[in-house]
Amino acid sequence: MTRIENIDLKKRLTLIILVGLIFLGIVLYGYFLNQTIINSLYVEKSEKELSNLNLTVGELETEYFKAKNNVTLSLAKDLGFADAGPQLFISRKKEAQTLSFKSESY
Repeated sequence: MTRIENIDLKKRLTLIILVGLIFLGIVLYGYFLNQTIINSLYVEKSEKELSNLNLTVGELETEYFKAKNNVTLSLAKDLGFADAGPQLFISRKKEAQTLSFKSESY
């Protein structure tokens, strides 16, 4: 192999490497562009779903407040609810580190 053939071989190898790198760059650019478009579509879809959920929550809150304003003590008793009995509270004494039951009657 002569020196001229050796230089031609290096040029061909350099050209093949450069063409390969350019091709790889084009493929990677297409991949990342595709991923960017897909992600932006997901963000748009998520924003629409969030908007619909916020609207639904607003409607449910309105229904809740309407129903809450209609509930009275007499309506609750008519529906079968009863007054709660004496309430029991649990307290912890710091000295003994034990639990005890206390009620309003003590």
